[in-house]
Amino acid sequence: MRARFAPLALLGVTLSSCATGGVPLRSSRTPLEARALESRSYAGVDSRLAMKAVLGALQDEGFVVRTADAGLGLVTATRETVTPPSVGAQARRVLLVAGTYGLAALFPGPRPQAWLLDATVHVSEFGTETRVRASFQLKKLEGDQTTRAETVTDDGFLQGFFARVDKALYLEREKL
Repeated sequence: MRARFAPLALLGVTLSSCATGGVPLRSSRTPLEARALESRSYAGVDSRLAMKAVLGALQDEGFVVRTADAGLGLVTATRETVTPPSVGAQARRVLLVAGTYGLAALFPGPRPQAWLLDATVHVSEFGTETRVRASFQLKKLEGDQTTRAETVTDDGFLQGFFARVDKALYLEREKL
């Protein structure tokens, strides 16, 4: 009888050993593929103009520029977003307080969530081209502590950022 369940037990042990324990898994992209996705080359554009365009694109999206070093071609910026607790969470809190005759009011209720989006952009000249490489990291904050951080690898997000840089380059060239 035990021999019949041995394959099931072996399968259970095998599957449970594959669990990650909450550690984020790496992207399926190679570092070279990630670099290609995060980079754009602009022919006939000097690095100073590209730096201005990157700064304009970041500021248009609500980022606060932390550092901008033209010599290194480095820009770092941050955008913070705070989302209030959902209506459902607030309603559950009211029901919990009412159901415990006010005792649950002694404990903290649902809190707003704070998200930080960090941008790091590098602008460099390469021959007659200027290369722009941008990486973004999304962090979930609780108080002053970062509880989760992950690199943004969404193709659409990065393409949208570079579309804004293209637009800012056009505006800089036309002096608008």
